[in-house]
Amino acid sequence: FLENDWLVKKMAEDDGVPKTSREQHIFKDREGLDDEDHWVPYISRRRSNAARKKSLIVSPSFCSHQSSSASTLHAPALCSRGGHAAELEHKYSHRFNELEEFHFDYMIESELEGNRILSPFLPTKAGDIDAFFQFSGLIHSDVLLDIGCGDGRVLISAAKTIGCQCIGVDITKECIELAKSIAKIEGVESQVQFLCVDATTNDFQNALEENLGEITVLYLYVYPTLLKRLEGVVSYFLARNVRVITQTYHLDCCSFSQSKVDESSKLVLYSNKNH
Repeated sequence: FLENDWLVKKMAEDDGVPKTSREQHIFKDREGLDDEDHWVPYISRRRSNAARKKSLIVSPSFCSHQSSSASTLHAPALCSRGGHAAELEHKYSHRFNELEEFHFDYMIESELEGNRILSPFLPTKAGDIDAFFQFSGLIHSDVLLDIGCGDGRVLISAAKTIGCQCIGVDITKECIELAKSIAKIEGVESQVQFLCVDATTNDFQNALEENLGEITVLYLYVYPTLLKRLEGVVSYFLARNVRVITQTYHLDCCSFSQSKVDESSKLVLYSNKNH
């Protein structure tokens, strides 16, 4: 994973340290990359940062602080320009950034411990959320499922913009806690349900047992490694005429037919090849 350009760039930019300095301080030379001791000071510092950020994310003062945030003064202009998704992205940018840093810490530690992460934190940008709404034809009567929902911004935006019911699934507790907090602040708590569950296990079906038959749209913005593991889930929903849409990373065309493609927004709608 250390050869991954995105990861190197992200680590280099962390804490505002220039890339060249970061590479000298963290990477030193390429021979040292496989030496676990080489990483101990860096990981120890990152672990303490992660613990601090975790406490911030689930802090009891979160709701009262955000509801009175001065950033909401810009909401009307943002709403007219980019809808509720842009408003949320601006209003909660600090919390979103904290969560992204927490995920990065977790990914580094997991890789060092030999546990491969199937998908990193991939938040959908406001413009892409609006494009998804148009592409999917999402309406008030739909029930939208987002696997790997992260901080819940897609679903909360959908609840506010479209008025539909939404279900978000994520394996990370911190994501679910933040998503629930924001949904409560935004007044859509009754429309959005967030579940902390691994979508690649049987626990996923058990958690959604009451809602499986109601889902009409499935949104997936996850890495190919996780997408591959979700092919069974996708087949299940396609067989029930659920509209399955992927963002940026797409399903194997040998198993699934692409019914509609928007290259500019990197969105694909699927149908089951057997139907």
